[in-house]
Amino acid sequence: MNVDVRHLRAFLAVADEQSFTRAAERLHITQPSLSVIIRDLEGALDLKLFDRTTRAVSLTMAGRYLMTDARRLVRELERSLSDLRSITDLERGSLKLAVLPSIATSIVPAALAEFCRHYPAIDIQVEDCRADSVLDAVDSADADLGITVLTPQLAADYESTLLAQDALVAILPAEHPLNCKPKLTWRELEGEPLIAMRAGSSVAHLIEDSGVASAFDLRFSLQVSYMSSAVAMTQAGLGITVLPSLGVGALLTPETVLKPLVEPCVRRDIALIQRRDRWIPPAAEAFKQILKEISPAFGNQ
Repeated sequence: MNVDVRHLRAFLAVADEQSFTRAAERLHITQPSLSVIIRDLEGALDLKLFDRTTRAVSLTMAGRYLMTDARRLVRELERSLSDLRSITDLERGSLKLAVLPSIATSIVPAALAEFCRHYPAIDIQVEDCRADSVLDAVDSADADLGITVLTPQLAADYESTLLAQDALVAILPAEHPLNCKPKLTWRELEGEPLIAMRAGSSVAHLIEDSGVASAFDLRFSLQVSYMSSAVAMTQAGLGITVLPSLGVGALLTPETVLKPLVEPCVRRDIALIQRRDRWIPPAAEAFKQILKEISPAFGNQ
């Protein structure tokens, strides 16, 4: 027979009360049932834990030795269970996100602000990173949830929730001759020095997968890793940059201008992803619901 917490709680109750009758009342069980539990415990340990007389119950030397460890084990178990209940009730815990930089500056802040209002005790970690790194973080469990561009392959491999849709736009220096046009075509970008996002970014994937890179004579003269760097290069007059419309607004300056890009309009679906085979903590489930409530995709339904 294995010793479990039921045996230890019964043992401690008898040790504390020095009476099987009072211990049974404390545990809300009958005295015969308590006697069976203690007999089973003594049998499992092959030790006598109590000296019993008609008047008193006292611990043997073995019982006194066991009592300290038994109390510690029960206390630690109860603390662990309490911690788990706190996590379930969102009184403590963590939320780990891996997010594209354009989403980290657009959809996510409002969702996190709402989440923090409801669950202020949750620790939050946001990794804003390239599309490839979002998947790596989700796969390695460094992130509970990822927010990235949804592709047919991702939709097949991960559980996904559509959040928003945006399109690629052109950011030009304010004095650029093309600023006289209300929108630009990809053909009009031919021959212009372009600032590109590095390979592995969602923008690089989108330009490649959409076919515009091969359909037009685009000249990418600079490559950068961050959208803020791309806009700064444009502000300095080094070229035109192509970025997703979500997240660009916070980066624009008086020296830069945004123009829609058409013919074709290259769009992307933004989705929250998670592993199908992995449990996510209650904090992540709660954030997921808040994100769905405030995201544009759900607001249009």
